[in-house]
Amino acid sequence: DHRDLHSFPTRRSSDLYRPNNDSANIRGIPTKEEAEKYFDSLDKQFELEKWCLAIQLCYGLRNHEVFHISKVKKRKDIQDADKWIYIPGAWRTKSKNEHYAFPLYPDWIKKYNLLKNFDMNQRLLRSKATMIIKSSIDKTKDINSKVLPPLLASIPNKNGLADKKSKKQPIKPYDLRHTYAIRLATDPRCSHISIEDASQSMGHDVATHKKHYQYWISSEEKKKQIMFSTSIPD
Repeated sequence: DHRDLHSFPTRRSSDLYRPNNDSANIRGIPTKEEAEKYFDSLDKQFELEKWCLAIQLCYGLRNHEVFHISKVKKRKDIQDADKWIYIPGAWRTKSKNEHYAFPLYPDWIKKYNLLKNFDMNQRLLRSKATMIIKSSIDKTKDINSKVLPPLLASIPNKNGLADKKSKKQPIKPYDLRHTYAIRLATDPRCSHISIEDASQSMGHDVATHKKHYQYWISSEEKKKQIMFSTSIPD
C-alpha cells in the first residue's frame, strides 16, 4: 500500500512506468540539481515533507519504508557504517527480508540533516501521518488537502541524462525510488556498484531489478554479467 507523502498530480494506471516504450511514456526522474533546487525552495512549513522526500530519494525507499527505517550505528570495523540505513522486512515492509541501503548522495546527509534529525522527523511523521497520512500543519486534515509545489523532473534518456527535447513531468514520491535505481545504473560515480549490490540496497532480487531497470543498465555491466556467468564450451 503505497501512500503519497503529498499531493503531487495523480497519474492513471495506463501511464505507469514503462521503460521500454518511447520516452514520452516514461515518468520524470529528477536530476540531483532539480531535486536540490526543489528542496531548497520549499517553505519552512514543509520541513518534514522535505526530509521525507530527500531521504526517500537518497536511499531509494518505498513510500511506507520511511516509517520503519532506522539508523545504523558507527563501527570501527566498517567504514562509513553510520551512513547506511536499516530497512526491516517481514510484515512491516514489502521486502521479504531485512536489508541495508547506502546513500546515493552522501552529501545530502549533512545538507538536509537526514540522519542528524532522523529520530525527531520520524517521530513527527508517525504522529502526524499514522495509517492515513495527515497534514504536518493541521492534524485534522488529510495530506491530500495540503498542496506542495509540484516537483517537475526531466525524463531520462538511455544514459540517464535529461532528455532536453521532452517536457519535464510532475512526479510522485514513489518516482524517487526509481530515481535511485536509474542513477545507480547510469551515474559514473556508481560504476563500481554491481546489479547485485543495487538490488540488495533496494530490497528486491536481481530478477526484479533487471525487469524494471534493464533499459538503463550500462552495456559494460551487461557485458560483465554475461561473461562472468557464461562458460565457453571446451
